[in-house]
Amino acid sequence: MSIVKQFALLCVSFLLVACASSDSYRLTAVPGIDYQQQQLSARRFSLQLAGPSMAQNQQALLLRAAEIARQLDYDWFVLLPQTITHDATKHTTRKLAVDVVLGVGIRPTSTCSYRPDSIFTAVEKRWRDSELLKGNCFT
Repeated sequence: MSIVKQFALLCVSFLLVACASSDSYRLTAVPGIDYQQQQLSARRFSLQLAGPSMAQNQQALLLRAAEIARQLDYDWFVLLPQTITHDATKHTTRKLAVDVVLGVGIRPTSTCSYRPDSIFTAVEKRWRDSELLKGNCFT
């Protein structure tokens, strides 16, 4: 399966589970993808995703963070990176983990702060010409 098809399937899966109210769930519709979410406080979540492509993982985590912010009616979110691990024995799995802090009002000037609508716009444009992934928000 091509990377584009895997990403499209991942995005569709996110949209299908976006209304889920559980604090922790897994994306099981996409083969080779393991997603976990935990609510740490009213405004902070931990997101982890393991999949075959770091770029797809980054896009998926940005999308999920935007969905959470929109669902909970927040204006912006900031990504705080956690440890990134690579399984040396399985070159096909990449793991990313971030904490997401939600906020309202004036957005911080950090390069790792986003408005949910900017992420949804990037998804609609299939991430073409997107400046959103150029920061070091995942390392």
